[in-house]
Amino acid sequence: MPFTPYHFGPCACVAIPLRRHIDLPVLLLTNVVVDVEPLTIEVLRLPLLAHGLLHSFAVSTFLGLGLAAVCWRGRRGLARAMRAVRYPYETSALKMLMSAVGGMWLHVLIDAPLYTDIRPFLPSMLNPLYGLYTYDTAALLCALCYIPALWLYLRCRTPKNPRS
Repeated sequence: MPFTPYHFGPCACVAIPLRRHIDLPVLLLTNVVVDVEPLTIEVLRLPLLAHGLLHSFAVSTFLGLGLAAVCWRGRRGLARAMRAVRYPYETSALKMLMSAVGGMWLHVLIDAPLYTDIRPFLPSMLNPLYGLYTYDTAALLCALCYIPALWLYLRCRTPKNPRS
């Protein structure tokens, strides 16, 4: 789906209930990174498939591993950002690693049924997921995910003044 805000709802619906095991900001960041590929191809008008290597499980796994390392180095900044939005946040290297790879895979799973140019199982050129649902259905479901995501966030956020 173009330019990942659609992906944030489903990501939050997965990450917030599993926050002891999944790092929400890492999951969200990885979803943004995957769509840098089609955005770059479109903006630069490159003669490539819009959904290329990053929209495959194999390549996205390696990128996820690298992104986990980058996020680990920036974990203090992520913690500050989560405190600012009152999201309970504790992380670990393993949690970031699982979240980065899982976020990449979730993005591929959401997009693969929608686009003929996605090859999720590279080196295979087949996309057996294509056509499982329509773009309109995916857009609606992803948008509707914001409702439970907001509810989940409001239920888990930390108190405004935790010391009082």
